Amino acid sequence: MDNLDLPLLSNLKDIHIFHYVLDLKCDLTSKTFNCSVLVLCKSMQCIKNCAIRNQPVIADHIYSKYLTSCTHDIEINENGTKKSSEEKVKYCDKIWQKSVCDTDDFVMILDSHAIDVVSVNEVQFAYVNKMQVNQIENAELFTGYNCNNVSNIPSIDSICLQKRWKDAEKMPMEYFLDDWCLKIWKSGVTCGCCFPNCFEINFKTKPEGESLKWTMDQDGNPCVFTHGHWINNRSLFPSQDIPEALATWSAHVAPGDNDLVVLMTGDNDPVITGQEVDGIETLTYHFSSDMAMPSSTLALAIGKWTLVDTLSHTDQMASVTETQPESKGNTMKCRLFTPRRHKEAVLTLISPYFPRCLTAAERLLGPYPFKRLDILIVPENFQSLGMASPSLMFLSQSVLAPDGEMLLRVAHELSHSWFGLLIGPRDWHEEWLSEGFCTYTEAVIHNGALGKSEKQFQHERQIIDYLKFRTLLAEINNTSDDLQHLRVKPSEENVIKNGMNPDKGFLQLHYIKGYFLLKFLEEKSSSTRFCEFLSTIVSRFHHNLITSKDILVLYFELFPELRDHAFNEDTVSAEWLDTRELPTHLFKTATDINENPFVIPVFKLMERITNYNSQYARLHWQKRRKLTIDLHEITMFQNVQTLVMLEHMLTHGKLHADVIELVFSQINYERANPEVTHRMCELIIKYKESCLYGMIHEFLIDHQAMGVYLFGELIISLDKQQRKIAENAFAAIRDGMDKGVKRVVDAMIYGVV
Repeated sequence: MDNLDLPLLSNLKDIHIFHYVLDLKCDLTSKTFNCSVLVLCKSMQCIKNCAIRNQPVIADHIYSKYLTSCTHDIEINENGTKKSSEEKVKYCDKIWQKSVCDTDDFVMILDSHAIDVVSVNEVQFAYVNKMQVNQIENAELFTGYNCNNVSNIPSIDSICLQKRWKDAEKMPMEYFLDDWCLKIWKSGVTCGCCFPNCFEINFKTKPEGESLKWTMDQDGNPCVFTHGHWINNRSLFPSQDIPEALATWSAHVAPGDNDLVVLMTGDNDPVITGQEVDGIETLTYHFSSDMAMPSSTLALAIGKWTLVDTLSHTDQMASVTETQPESKGNTMKCRLFTPRRHKEAVLTLISPYFPRCLTAAERLLGPYPFKRLDILIVPENFQSLGMASPSLMFLSQSVLAPDGEMLLRVAHELSHSWFGLLIGPRDWHEEWLSEGFCTYTEAVIHNGALGKSEKQFQHERQIIDYLKFRTLLAEINNTSDDLQHLRVKPSEENVIKNGMNPDKGFLQLHYIKGYFLLKFLEEKSSSTRFCEFLSTIVSRFHHNLITSKDILVLYFELFPELRDHAFNEDTVSAEWLDTRELPTHLFKTATDINENPFVIPVFKLMERITNYNSQYARLHWQKRRKLTIDLHEITMFQNVQTLVMLEHMLTHGKLHADVIELVFSQINYERANPEVTHRMCELIIKYKESCLYGMIHEFLIDHQAMGVYLFGELIISLDKQQRKIAENAFAAIRDGMDKGVKRVVDAMIYGVV
């Protein structure tokens, strides 16, 4: 395994966790969580054994009484007497046969990193006799064999379950904490069938654990949130962190300060309870999810967030899993949270935009698949423009650009509710199945939200495709081959290749090349039919993990008339998925914008600027004063036109510094979005516009998710002043940067790896 590969060590083929109960106590001062997790699991071997004997797979609630009979010291016969250990072993042997057990103790392996484990204990819920049923809440779920019936436990009210868990009998288990995994076993238990199906792990997170970002918000308040790090949630809690490991969960989060707000993934708004300890009431937030999801999708944020708006949305369509009319009309609530500093921007931009965005998304993909959504503006050192989790969306402050152009990212993250969460890639190498699809749908959804005409949408889209293609070409020319494929060849190694490569975090290959693949398929069918294809994907594969092959097979199933020797599943895979090369036809379709009506005035302007620049450079400085050029149309340019103009200025052979300043004077910098400002910064670096260096420093601080490329440009310039800008900006933000990003920028500036 390469040290840049992310190991996948969980032994899911042997044993499967189907429910987690998290108990998290936050300490912002020490930057740690004191944690316990109750794990409910079942042996995969038990199910296989039933199949081998040509028996139907026994429901969990039936076979659980056999499993627990050999793993628990206290077991009750039907007549109410305790079984002896000898009886229990014989009973297990009779049901499952010795042949399924290994000679060594069975070891359960969980993915984890940078946590301190205190103890691991088997949990035995207390036996409840019939006389106690009316005295204990949910007692019927703990009676007789049900007292260890793990399949029933998730159905218990989560707050009641938490209390029952804490009161349950505990028996120590053995464990070994490795760098990337936690190994757990019970002495004398040699098979997965006999392994405890209910146990707890008591542990503490570490401040350096990279799953969590401990930082300050824009108001100067401490906060913590999961930030989509490449190790997922492994330093938040041990889990089976592989795509196929789906589980439900509940969580109980104590923020430690009643002024703090807890946001988390989960089906419904949290239930908040208070408990008095030493005369002080401590709040706990209770969340739960009945939808089985990968542990990597769980997200959490604790801070002094301000609730600025609550939006309501009513479905107009039946659920993708329901066909009855009653499934229409469900109301989904969206809450908007932010540091106080951005309150007005959120109210001005996101509040009016999001309802229209959601309506457009549902028109394309079907009903929103979750019951609620919280949106949070996270601190400026968030290393992405956005991150979507079930019922929780994080957005960078860069999205709040006054001109509203960056709201496209809201549409992208909302798209992940369908592509990435409702439907996910079976192989995490195939990121394009989520990112490529969302890059395609974001444009359609954003246009629907803004209500632009189809004609205007197609003209703007052509220009954006041109800019995307230039970005893709630059990436392909400057990255290693092993990062340039949309899917990788199957390997016997249980790893994500390049899963911890910091360079991968800056690449847009899966976004852009995946987008162009879908655009190619759209052009072969038609935009209308392709949108119907997207809807069919959602209805066919909801709550499933998919591969690229699944998508292509469905495409040609829906459009069989398109298949021929030159266009089929195999040719598409060969031209798009399994090679670093780009299809030759893409070079023409993505760059042919000369006839675009939005581009024509830009090209005419650039011709005038070029002529003016040539004359200006030849003239003596005294005569330059008499030379004029009218650039007023720049103030009326739409965003895509401004971007194309700046892109062409970047590729121009040589522009005089005064000409650059003249063009910039026509751009409203205060309202310009970060994409425009980024290109302006590139021009400032290229032409050493020292009077505007402050703009670069400001950009690197305020838009950290977009600034890494500029650090590189500043250093490559070999200009002492520009190097100083990079050093000063890096010094100002390095403590809050993601470790991988920090390493990359450190290497750029100081040559440190």
